[in-house]
Amino acid sequence: MTPTELCVRRFLDGASCAQAVFGTFTEDRELALKVRLRLASPFGSGARLSDGTCGALVGALLVLGLREGFSSPRDVEGRRNLHALAGRITSAFAERNGSVLCREVSGFDLGTEQGRAAAHEARVRTMRCVEIVRTTADLLEGLLTPSKG
Repeated sequence: MTPTELCVRRFLDGASCAQAVFGTFTEDRELALKVRLRLASPFGSGARLSDGTCGALVGALLVLGLREGFSSPRDVEGRRNLHALAGRITSAFAERNGSVLCREVSGFDLGTEQGRAAAHEARVRTMRCVEIVRTTADLLEGLLTPSKG
């Protein structure tokens, strides 16, 4: 099973978009899955219902931070590299989805009770969000896999 397939399976099994992406693409890290899912849990549904950045994208950015991030404020090269990667995935996500905001990519304001109810009724999780998770996973997989040739 590819990372993208596992990511989609986790999402369809009930993980949030952020949890599915972060939990899957950090399999090789020394953190238990339960811990990885907890770390990503505040970021699903538009950074936890704040109507902010799509949780799938936030999950991808968290992956980049864990895998490629810098820990010293003086690591100028590390900062530059991470920002370049983060910029690439953010731009590609916006290009594919028309925005980075949950409300705009899902079509619903998940920051309100009415918006969540309407999204649930429209089955946005299985009709739209699963494709956003799949696209994000594909983008991240391509970014993390060194090109051959």
